[in-house]
Amino acid sequence: MQMRRRLGRAWAAAVAPSHNPMLRWTDRVQAWVLLVAIMLGLAIGALCTAGSIHVFRSHLEQYQDSQTHRAVAATVVETAPGHPQPHQNSTPVMAMWLVGAGGARGGENLLSYSGWVRSGRQVSGGDHVRIWIDDEGLPTTAPTPSWQAGVDAAAFGIGLGLVGAMGLVALVRLIAMPLDRIRLAQWEAEIATLAGKGRRNRPQS
Repeated sequence: MQMRRRLGRAWAAAVAPSHNPMLRWTDRVQAWVLLVAIMLGLAIGALCTAGSIHVFRSHLEQYQDSQTHRAVAATVVETAPGHPQPHQNSTPVMAMWLVGAGGARGGENLLSYSGWVRSGRQVSGGDHVRIWIDDEGLPTTAPTPSWQAGVDAAAFGIGLGLVGAMGLVALVRLIAMPLDRIRLAQWEAEIATLAGKGRRNRPQS
């Protein structure tokens, strides 16, 4: 409702008859700037919606594919040389794990895989670590819940909307500041003119 009233006032100022003495050219320019900003805001809203839908669909497909990842126990064969860095919460280790011949979905014949994986705790040779593997038995990430796609889409839409809104506000203020200075100068000139006429028309005693 408030946006509708603001849009109505801006439209009235922009298209008001040119002989209206209450409206200056600065008022008309500022009204058109506000109208354009509102239209751009609507376009940004539509863009945010379309972008959020795209992010949701793409991430949902990716997260649904990750639901086939499963955890297996791997045996540590070798640890990386050196000491872990303070800012790291995992260390690389060489590990070996068994996967069915049909991949991560299992099978009677087991195949041995090995590779560098990351462990969230200090381990040594012979220890067991839990890793995630894909359908081909290769190390991958843990599955992401499908609802995370909605969170990603909402975050994208809100972030894009905030950036667009701040940009529009900054643009409107950048244009409005010199118009306000010009309007103030016009008012001061008119007040000075009226004051001068008042002094000239004052009766002499």
